Amino acid sequence: MTHIMPSFHFQSGLLVFGGSFHPIHHVHLQMAYDVAKFFQIREALLIPNFQTPGKNEADLFTPQERFQIATIEIFAFQKKHAPPPFLTVSQIELIKKKPCYTIDTLQEILPVEPAPYLLVGLDQFESFAAWKTPEKILKTAQVCVVHRHQSTLPSEMKFKSPITPDVDLYLWQNQHPVYYFKKGYDDRSSQAIRPLILEGNFKHPWLKAYHP
Repeated sequence: MTHIMPSFHFQSGLLVFGGSFHPIHHVHLQMAYDVAKFFQIREALLIPNFQTPGKNEADLFTPQERFQIATIEIFAFQKKHAPPPFLTVSQIELIKKKPCYTIDTLQEILPVEPAPYLLVGLDQFESFAAWKTPEKILKTAQVCVVHRHQSTLPSEMKFKSPITPDVDLYLWQNQHPVYYFKKGYDDRSSQAIRPLILEGNFKHPWLKAYHP
């Protein structure tokens, strides 16, 4: 895939960010917003999955509730972070009612957006080599990895050059470009938030959907 540098005007491209989002929270949205803004992409599309392949997660929220929470959270976020980039949410995987693989979702998007960007947290990217057809993903989308504390870059990643003080270019297996965003985000996860919700702590600052 061609090495693409940021331009000075927002383009019509698409940043894809998938996950369980169980529930989605402020850091998910900030990561998507920051990466899309860096590349001057007009839209960041968040895609809640129906079920993560290989995982059987306890359901605090139904898939439809996760989608609804994401919609509310995005609305609250964009009131403070004016578009572009626009943050949107899709049911493309939820409606299938089965686990979906990243490459399959990307290929479904290709007729609409032939050159998507893909956002992945480092905690998920650590196991990228075990994903379904990782090489094909790298040929289909420009992969962007965001740093998460207590996670490490896979050995397949080789440093190539700095892009900015906060962004480096790596090569996957000395071949496919991957952008690595080194900025550290608060690492509290959706998994850490779920017990607070169960305890009735709906005032968590990461969750605008529950605020009156």
